[in-house]
Amino acid sequence: MVVSSTQSVADRYREFSVEQARGVSPVYAELTARISEDQDLCARIAALPPGNMSPRAAPPCSPPSPRSPSRSP
Repeated sequence: MVVSSTQSVADRYREFSVEQARGVSPVYAELTARISEDQDLCARIAALPPGNMSPRAAPPCSPPSPRSPSRSP
């Protein structure tokens, strides 16, 4: 069941990118801006339970920092 429309999800992610993440987290700003432009992804997000639709629930997609322990296979 779709709880929210695809367009409202896109609007929410675009707003988050511009008003909350820009200038604070370039990674989240870019990620949420790209999500807002992907109609298929927004439709999938719209079908999620309301608590899982928040832009803040999107995982950051940045490389590990130089201080992070390396992950060897």
